[in-house]
Amino acid sequence: VVAWQVEDTEFLEEEGIGNLATPGDVTSVTKSLKGWLDASEEARTEASQRARIHAERRLSAQEVVDARLRFWTHALAHQALTPAIPGA
Repeated sequence: VVAWQVEDTEFLEEEGIGNLATPGDVTSVTKSLKGWLDASEEARTEASQRARIHAERRLSAQEVVDARLRFWTHALAHQALTPAIPGA
């Protein structure tokens, strides 16, 4: 995986499943792609296995439901109470 280095993509490098490229920097993208193309079959297989483990751990139906529950619980607990606007 080669992705732009933007918010929430750092996990790709942290988990060893991808590389980040500087947005708009063609040289950065090219270097990352070349790295994956030149990687051994073993290295690509290992990265693929790490990606699958990451997906199973972070993207399972239960994890997605739990993450949404945590988000909404936090959002509702910190909701600013705003007065009703008369006539709205």
